[in-house]
Amino acid sequence: MIGVLDSGLGGLTVHEALVRRFPKLSIIYLGDHANDPYGDRPSQEIVAQTRDGVERLFAVGCRLVLLGCNTATAMAARRLQQAWLPHEPRWAGRNVLGIVAPTVEAATRTPWAVTTPRYPQKNNDDLIIVFGTTRTVQSGVYREEIHKRCPRVRLVEHACPGLVDAIEGGDEAAAERIVARACETAMQGTGGERPDRVILGCTHYPIVATRFQAHLPDGVRVLSQPETVADSLEDYLARHPAYAGDDTGACMLRVLTTGDPNQVTAAARRFWRDVPTHEAACAFPKRSRKKCASPETDALLERPAIPASGSPHCRFRRDDPDQSLSRRRPRPPPPPPRRRSPPPRLPPSSSASSPSARGISSPVS
Repeated sequence: MIGVLDSGLGGLTVHEALVRRFPKLSIIYLGDHANDPYGDRPSQEIVAQTRDGVERLFAVGCRLVLLGCNTATAMAARRLQQAWLPHEPRWAGRNVLGIVAPTVEAATRTPWAVTTPRYPQKNNDDLIIVFGTTRTVQSGVYREEIHKRCPRVRLVEHACPGLVDAIEGGDEAAAERIVARACETAMQGTGGERPDRVILGCTHYPIVATRFQAHLPDGVRVLSQPETVADSLEDYLARHPAYAGDDTGACMLRVLTTGDPNQVTAAARRFWRDVPTHEAACAFPKRSRKKCASPETDALLERPAIPASGSPHCRFRRDDPDQSLSRRRPRPPPPPPRRRSPPPRLPPSSSASSPSARGISSPVS
């Protein structure tokens, strides 16, 4: 069983492509519409929300989760793959994949495993425009990964703030204005030169792909990320069939949302008429106190660690050369004051009980 995770409607473009490509495979989609969009959120919050969503899909039986969101891929995929998943015995045998890798492969025509310039790709001097969310563009993930393989490629990146909101809300006029302005600005960045390829670096953007094509020069190739991801996943499952499971009979298709199921389903059917009716999923928890990762894993994810005891005093100690952790424990309460033994009680005064009478010398005055 495969899971697809996104912050909103965009991942459904990937989900739809996978359903068409793998008709016998069980696929579950989870959209975190309650926190949509991710593109303008702080990176730590994106990592936290992505991790919570992945865990929910693992918990319902998914062995492989595909991050159908460029922002989540850029900000969280590597951290989850390297710093979290290997240290979580609960999720042994499971994996998380992003969607930047297949897109870079298609844009550079270079396998992802090739991370240094090679002939003939090293001589590639194509002009590529990348449209994405604010956070994806700021991360520099496309620039970094493309230039690893094709250092001579000329890249123009442009953020489209507000476009995801316009798509989610069905505001076609706002979407038209944002796309037109983005294309105009990007073309100014190329000096008017016609780009060789355009990457729509957000899975929401294929929903308005025709608007991008209308405002770009004729004949520009716009990479279809959903189809590119489906191609890459087909190759991946051929090499790792265990993740596909034994789905040879009736498949299970479910779409879950943390938002309002009726509203989300109505919005999704604007571009996917046969989308299954969304089911309600409770909003992702802010943090699981009882089932958190080890403190070391949390530190690698650069998030405050919550030990099993529930104490919030475990933090990443940055002055440690080995990046270890320092657990600040609450100070123990001070010991109770020592009670002094009361002085012996003397019998009532009498001549017989005076110090001299008992043979005890009186202090010298």
